[in-house]
Amino acid sequence: MRAICRRSQTTSLALEAMGAASPRTGRRLSDTPPSERLAEIAVALSEGALDGADAALGELIPALERHDLRYDLTRARFLQARLLSAQGKADRARQAADAARKLARQYQFSWLETSEDGRVAAARAPDLALEASLFGRMRVEVDGKQVAQSAWRAAKAKLLLAHLLTSRHGSGKEDLVEVFFSGDAKGSSLHVLIARLRAALEPDLERNASSRFVLFQDGRYRFNFALRHRIDTADFAFQVAQARQSEGGERQLYLRQALDLYAGPFLVEFEEPWVEAERERFRRDASWVFLELSRALEAAGQHGAVLDLADRHIQIDRTAQEAHRAKMRALGRMGRREDALKQFKLVERIMKQEIGIGPDPETIELHLQILRGSLK
Repeated sequence: MRAICRRSQTTSLALEAMGAASPRTGRRLSDTPPSERLAEIAVALSEGALDGADAALGELIPALERHDLRYDLTRARFLQARLLSAQGKADRARQAADAARKLARQYQFSWLETSEDGRVAAARAPDLALEASLFGRMRVEVDGKQVAQSAWRAAKAKLLLAHLLTSRHGSGKEDLVEVFFSGDAKGSSLHVLIARLRAALEPDLERNASSRFVLFQDGRYRFNFALRHRIDTADFAFQVAQARQSEGGERQLYLRQALDLYAGPFLVEFEEPWVEAERERFRRDASWVFLELSRALEAAGQHGAVLDLADRHIQIDRTAQEAHRAKMRALGRMGRREDALKQFKLVERIMKQEIGIGPDPETIELHLQILRGSLK
């Protein structure tokens, strides 16, 4: 698929001085690229700053239409639907969501439709059976309602769902006993755990009745992927795979979509071996996404955006020296030499405290370039 993407033009376009200030930072909308404005509007919505978000979208959407910035326009339309929903205008919210979906399909932004649909509360598809967020702290919704923490009864029941959601082909009884009971429990313990999981997802399920969500077929337990569902880790993996196969503006689009989904380490509240293995795999993919997008932004001279991206990367992984170097280069190229040198001192301290070694040669060389004033 080669979706039409003109994101690379957005940072150089001086969209009309739109007058309205950012709902969060107070900056004029013309001071930042559309992607950043949309992110600020989304945060404003989450914080309940509806008037500011309304004014900002009212100014931004016409400009995006005039410049035919299709991806940002589609995102803006979804945000508009969320705004209308928050304002209690359910009918208009549904109409706006339908219009946004139409744009997503017209321009082949199917992943955008998938990721944004669930955020439009009034326009949520009624047949979305389950939505799970596995990045950061685990969160599950069934038929549009969040499963309360008390409903799980045991943390292992929640963890079992995560295991099934990340195992497309399911797991046999012996494998699950090994994972969840160290291999020394009777099968009845697993049956109790399965029953607790089913009860959490379907509290009204009658005894011995078949579950919509947890199936047992051919000797394996599996999640019923035939139901309409959304899992953030699966969406993230899709975006990463597409980014690896794409280039140019389309590649940046997939990278940004992946970062929108990566809300933190996989299942941060659990420390089981299989969780840690998955967490590391997702961390490596996220680091690759951060670095690829950072390189693209550096090449385009978007040093402010590089700073923001590097800060987010460092928040997730303090020892990511590539992120520290990206921040040092951005600061140096923005004329903030002292801040760049302070960043080196910070990464030096972090590496010694957390790993017991100093910065790698590439980081040291960059530090020397900034000291000599020879940074290109």
